[in-house]
Amino acid sequence: MSKNKSVWPAFSFGEFLRPATGWKVDHAILATYSVDLVAVVTSLLALSGCDLDGRRAPSRVEVVRAVESLRGRVKVLAQEGRVMLPETTAPILALLDQFLKVINTDEAESSWHPKAAMVRFQNKNSKREFIWRVWLGSRNLTRSLNWESGLVVESRADGKGQRIPGLGELALALAKRAGFAEMPPDRAREEIERLKWECPAGVKVQGIRFLGNGASSGYPLPQKQASKVFVVSPFIDIGTLKQLSEWGQPDARRFLLSTQAELNRIYRKCPEALQGFEVLWRNAPELPGQGADHLADEIPASSSEAIDGEELPPPGLHAKLIYAASSNARKLWMGSANATVRAWTGKNFEVVAELTLGPDQAKALEEFVESSQAYTPGMTVSEEDADEEVLEAERKILSGQWHPKQRIQGENRIVYSEAPPPVANPQVLLQVGPLATGWVEWPRQETSLNISSAHASLQSELLQVRLVLNQRMCGWVQVVPFVPPIQFERDRSVIAEYLDPESFMLWLRSVLHDRVAAPADEEWDSDGRGRDSVHTEPMSMLESGLIPTVEEILGAWARNEAAFSDANDKVKQYLDDLEKRAKQTGKVEQVQLLSKFRAMWTTLAKELTHEHASI
Repeated sequence: MSKNKSVWPAFSFGEFLRPATGWKVDHAILATYSVDLVAVVTSLLALSGCDLDGRRAPSRVEVVRAVESLRGRVKVLAQEGRVMLPETTAPILALLDQFLKVINTDEAESSWHPKAAMVRFQNKNSKREFIWRVWLGSRNLTRSLNWESGLVVESRADGKGQRIPGLGELALALAKRAGFAEMPPDRAREEIERLKWECPAGVKVQGIRFLGNGASSGYPLPQKQASKVFVVSPFIDIGTLKQLSEWGQPDARRFLLSTQAELNRIYRKCPEALQGFEVLWRNAPELPGQGADHLADEIPASSSEAIDGEELPPPGLHAKLIYAASSNARKLWMGSANATVRAWTGKNFEVVAELTLGPDQAKALEEFVESSQAYTPGMTVSEEDADEEVLEAERKILSGQWHPKQRIQGENRIVYSEAPPPVANPQVLLQVGPLATGWVEWPRQETSLNISSAHASLQSELLQVRLVLNQRMCGWVQVVPFVPPIQFERDRSVIAEYLDPESFMLWLRSVLHDRVAAPADEEWDSDGRGRDSVHTEPMSMLESGLIPTVEEILGAWARNEAAFSDANDKVKQYLDDLEKRAKQTGKVEQVQLLSKFRAMWTTLAKELTHEHASI
């Protein structure tokens, strides 16, 4: 388990994603129910090899390098309507539309709910050598701090390790939805099924099941010989409790661990459903991207990071576990599936692992459950929020049934759909807008709306949407494709505006030296005024070693011609825009120095590429 908090050995998701020295990410698929765009940025940084452990924030150069290096090779699969509104206005977020793919389901009946990550790493010195890492568990791709469960396995090249039935089917399901041109789903499955895996000490993985949409579904077989049965889930229902109350011997101890609010709900509806269990509780989990927020807050708080001197709130329960211990076996089912009929009978898309635990792992799990607080029926009754319920219902309808598109019309960016947005409640207002900017109200019965200018840097398939009722709001980011599709010019325009000349030179040097970090640069989500707060002219920063020297460029070319070629492409793509912006802002010295750099680079590139061609 992890909490982001753990009762087993500490688990760092960033460490899981980060390639080992000498390796790089070939392809990666991350599946989640809800997603925080800042967490996507952090994941891309880890996948690019950037080590952020113990650091406050990444730099602009590191984020740009991650986006550039991973384009077309990483997909995040999330539930439509559960992409959270960003807390930052960093323009680089616009480029995340090429990494994010939403899965559209009618949430009144079914949800895309698996939490898993599959990463294929390639040896930098051997194009034919690959390893895979797979994670699955309960954690969404957000910054919430909850009690979570997770499993990590890694393939072995020596043929030793465990076979894991069902892992190939999970790869097939995720690869189909990711749609990578260079990793066909059938090939991914075949490659995974040939491998053996290194599993956590004391754990044997009996199998993996991907549930939903006609795939494998159904509860685990009842464990009639169990002397202990644990059910751990933040969400429960009567049907599943009935199934699991029949597990175990007649004198078996059965524990149910959930949240006060959920236990109260079941108790009010059917108190008999809790009979036969020793009922325990922990705090409710933090679930950003769900429910409604006060309109005055504008953007909901989605991070549990504490301000200096402020204590973090206690972690909530988000792990989903079913455990059965007998005299000769300790079995655990863990993953994304709550203890509900919807999760286990194939209505939702879920991923579940069946494990056999060693004594140490079983002891840690049992101690965690048994140390929870005993439940007293009706001890706390939560008040229902009528406006929140209305907004959540409207969110599910709108995100599931409204499929808008975007187009450029003259100088305007237009959002349009075949029919007016399906907002049934006349008191609920629909507002949309470009990512991380203001809001434009959508007039009722209209099928199109002008939301911004058509400038390339403002184009993104990520559209922020919110529903407003009285003083409550329910907001999310919706993926809205352009017709015709966005061109690469957009990416170039966004990056050119995001980086100043200093950042660009740092980026160029990182490319020449093939290194990930650029710690001297501004934090990635700063407002761009960070350098102005230092009493140093930007020009002096450029002159004090940021611009690559002739010797540095020649040395980089001699060591790694591919890195030099990559850097040359960056100069061709971005230098014109940097010079243009420096002229527009009246920074004469920057214009002069950039012009001088252009002349030096052009001369060297011409000579080096000519030598390369003649070899």
